[in-house]
Amino acid sequence: MYGAAIATLLSYVLQFIVIFIYTQRLIPIIYDYAFIFKSIAVSLCFFGGVLSLSYLNINAMISLGLKAILFLLFVFLSYKFLELKKAVRRILNYGVIPKETIS
Repeated sequence: MYGAAIATLLSYVLQFIVIFIYTQRLIPIIYDYAFIFKSIAVSLCFFGGVLSLSYLNINAMISLGLKAILFLLFVFLSYKFLELKKAVRRILNYGVIPKETIS
C-alpha cells in the first residue's frame, strides 16, 4: 500500500547522497555535522511528542495547550542545547571583517 511512497523516499535519499558526494568533490564545504545531527534528533523527539498527543482522546483545548507547551520547550531547548544564539550570530556575521583586522 505504501510501496510508491517508500520508493520515492528512497530515490530522493539516494539522489541527495549522490549529489552531495559529487558537489563535495567539486567544492568542499565544511559542515557542522554535530549541530545538524543534534538538531535532527531534538526535532524528531518533539515531532514524536506532538504526534503522540494528536492520537490521544483528550479535549481539543487541552491538546492545543500541551502542544503549545511542547513548542515553547522546543524553542527553549533549541536556544540552550543547540546554541542557536551562536549559530544565528555566525550566519549574520558571515563575511564581516572584524574591526581589529581593518587597522
